[in-house]
Amino acid sequence: MAMARQKDGFIFWKQDLRVAGSGSTADAVARLRTQLSASRFAFQERLVGTLEGSRLRAWRASPFGQAGDVVEFEGTLRPAAEGTVIEGSVQYKTATKVQFTGLLVIGFVLLAVGAFQKLSDPHSGAEPLGMGGFITLLTLFWIYSSSKMKHTQIQFIESRLGEAVAK
Repeated sequence: MAMARQKDGFIFWKQDLRVAGSGSTADAVARLRTQLSASRFAFQERLVGTLEGSRLRAWRASPFGQAGDVVEFEGTLRPAAEGTVIEGSVQYKTATKVQFTGLLVIGFVLLAVGAFQKLSDPHSGAEPLGMGGFITLLTLFWIYSSSKMKHTQIQFIESRLGEAVAK
């Protein structure tokens, strides 16, 4: 198992992920299908996603961990000389990127509206300015803390994919 290059960023980052094992491709496909079809109401962390042919999309799901900052693996499963290889990349899901970016845009728009109102009339604009500042700061804190915790989701995905390709 090895991680390679990474494109840095708080929201728009991407990291290569390659997992190899000595198990057969047929066994890996069967194990992945079993993992991906685990009960939606399970009270444990699980790998969910889709496996269509050799294309794999997977992410970690847990009963209480759906805050919106979800890391997703997207790649392929293929036979290799050593057995089976799963390679691709991990990054935030598109919905997570939209959520983070959208909240920042809302916060900045409210800040701009409040600042414009303050310039026009010094006695107005406090509500949008305060709300915009609050939303922006809260979102920046969420993005920062999420970026510091994404490694746990990556490790989970890597370990489950490693179990699938193991002999």
